[in-house]
Amino acid sequence: MENQQPKFKHFIITLFNLKIWKEDKTHRATQTADWLAQRFDLFERFCLPSVAHQTNKNFTWLCLFDKDTPTDMRQRIERCQAQVPQLKACFFTADEAVEFLSHEEAVNCRFIRRTVRTLLSEDDAFVITSNLDNDDALSNDYVECVQRQFVADQRHMLYSFVCGMQYFVRLNAIVRMHYPHNHFLTLVEDARGDFHTVQYYGHAGARKVLPNTDIAEKPYWLENVHGHNVSNELRITSRVRYAPCLAPVDLRQFGIDKQFSWALNLKNFLVTLPAYFVKIAIWRLKRKINKKKKQG
Repeated sequence: MENQQPKFKHFIITLFNLKIWKEDKTHRATQTADWLAQRFDLFERFCLPSVAHQTNKNFTWLCLFDKDTPTDMRQRIERCQAQVPQLKACFFTADEAVEFLSHEEAVNCRFIRRTVRTLLSEDDAFVITSNLDNDDALSNDYVECVQRQFVADQRHMLYSFVCGMQYFVRLNAIVRMHYPHNHFLTLVEDARGDFHTVQYYGHAGARKVLPNTDIAEKPYWLENVHGHNVSNELRITSRVRYAPCLAPVDLRQFGIDKQFSWALNLKNFLVTLPAYFVKIAIWRLKRKINKKKKQG
């Protein structure tokens, strides 16, 4: 007799405009009308279609918004829900959202855990949570891969999709990345216990404290660098390995109707990206020096 598949629920979780971060990587305010409009544009261009094109529809997409989200943006949310029925909009106050930054285990991400708990059934043995930023994208078989891996393992596990792509929007350039400590993580936990969700651990430290499996056969995610990220940028670190895309690249695998020719990729590899690397290296060095001056 075949083993019966355990009951589970899978949640993709996207923090949208919660009052957590006050500024982006260039110190521009993140709670303005212009910032929110720009975030929605990126969401609708990249993130939304990638989730809409998932081959496996057995998931709930929790998008977490601030309670003060204006009416016109709430109408955009409703239009997004019409495209992706799995999208469930949840609204939280600033006092609730600040739990995300708490160092207390019982408090950290409590509002997220509470929301997930209300959506579980008594017969759910496992809860799966996947992190997705509102300006990034997943390959169309991401959910399928997660659940296939879970069925094979059926235990507490962190899945790290170590290969992905980074798209520099303003440069119109794309590269492959091997980045084990990325934020496109999925966590499987016991639904009947005191689960935490993937947001609780943070992508930098999750692999250090959780049993984990690396999935590396192909790029499963697309990270966008667009100038208004809270933190994402070209990563100059030994933990990240970049590889040029010299062959044509088709982003329809992420639900995005955009292609890169081999000629464009070659130009970016030889000219555009090296110049950008130098620019970012200088910017990071200046930022580090300024930080030391403030501390000293």
